[in-house]
Amino acid sequence: MDRRPAILIVDDEYSVRDSLEHWLRKDGYTVRSAASAAEALEALEASRFEVAIVDVRMPGMDGLQLQERMQAIDADMAVIMITAFVGQAILLEASLSYLGLGVQEPTPAWGLMLQGGAEEYALSAPWMAIFPGLAITLAVFGFNLFGDAVRDVLDAGYRTADIMQEGKTLISCTDMGSAVVEAMGKRAA
Repeated sequence: MDRRPAILIVDDEYSVRDSLEHWLRKDGYTVRSAASAAEALEALEASRFEVAIVDVRMPGMDGLQLQERMQAIDADMAVIMITAFVGQAILLEASLSYLGLGVQEPTPAWGLMLQGGAEEYALSAPWMAIFPGLAITLAVFGFNLFGDAVRDVLDAGYRTADIMQEGKTLISCTDMGSAVVEAMGKRAA
């Protein structure tokens, strides 16, 4: 019989943890989830996991610091880092490369292309700066739209808004925008 690896999911967002846990359990994996780095370290002390899926950005100890601690406890464990902040990573890399602090030539980087085009060809060939800048803008915008769509899919069951007054639920719906519109309609009536 094929034994599936035990997986530890570490993410501070409930909807992400719950969705990953649901999908992996459905596929037959043994899964445990943790809402913080401290909770994950406790779980790792109590049980053995072959794989950890860790969010990069968490309050307190971030995913990179947690990875170091986890690897010190169990060097054989595979750690998969996840993040929904790809757009910010692209902007950070491009900014640092533009300033000469990031990726260096001959490695291609949008920040370096933007810097070279802006400095050397600003008047004679402006497209040398326009196209890398446009690529950065479209990539960041695209990843942000994709991240929003993924969040909407993952949060669909958790976005319930209850508008309360004096301890009584006036409105309960699954979308905050609808809640605001519904509240405005009730107030006008």
